[in-house]
Amino acid sequence: NGVSKGVLTVTIQNVNTENDSIKKIVSSNYYFKLKLGSQKCFRRFSSPEWSSTFSFLVYDPLTEKLMIKVKTRRRLLHDNVVDTQHIPLSSLGIGQDSEEQPANTKVRMSVGDKHLLFSLCYTPLPQ
Repeated sequence: NGVSKGVLTVTIQNVNTENDSIKKIVSSNYYFKLKLGSQKCFRRFSSPEWSSTFSFLVYDPLTEKLMIKVKTRRRLLHDNVVDTQHIPLSSLGIGQDSEEQPANTKVRMSVGDKHLLFSLCYTPLPQ
């Protein structure tokens, strides 16, 4: 992979804790997967009020894409993909300037009537 150019920190949280529908997403075996290059992680929705944070090394910010996939686990059947988002890191303004500054953005994803907020923060590493 070479030398990493920075770190992408992704924080995921529900944004409708007052709504009973978030309880449905917990009891329905939903989970999400994140992937950046060969780095992967996944997490189940663990309670009605939750937040999870992950960090990924960024090697080529001009070509890498963060994949966010929400799935539901079915007992005897294959898992079902509910939604998929591909976010090019270049769309966040990462890697386009030799004097790179930290970049922050937020992405909302709806899964039926449930809403997730993905906060993305890129921090360049000294070269």
